Amino acid sequence: MSTIASMSSVEQVIDLGRQALITTLVIASPFLVAAIVIGLITAFLQTITQIQDPSISFVPKLIGTIVVAAAALPWLIERMMEFSSVAFSSLALMTGSG
Repeated sequence: MSTIASMSSVEQVIDLGRQALITTLVIASPFLVAAIVIGLITAFLQTITQIQDPSISFVPKLIGTIVVAAAALPWLIERMMEFSSVAFSSLALMTGSG
């Protein structure tokens, strides 16, 4: 394999890794945002009421995450399918079997 071809292959692998990281961040962001917002709200309410029970902050975060998962599931599956399609077609082109 020539040096130019191997450089191109390395760039493709790096690009695929970058796309994987971005896709992971995009998929995780709804859950993280929901947990942060719910955590801030419960912390504010705990500060106002002076109730400092750890389960009070855990249960709303769990419920919020489940609600976000149920609401965003079609969108999440679509993003994962898009990335999988791009990844498999890129791997097929890199290996020369596509």
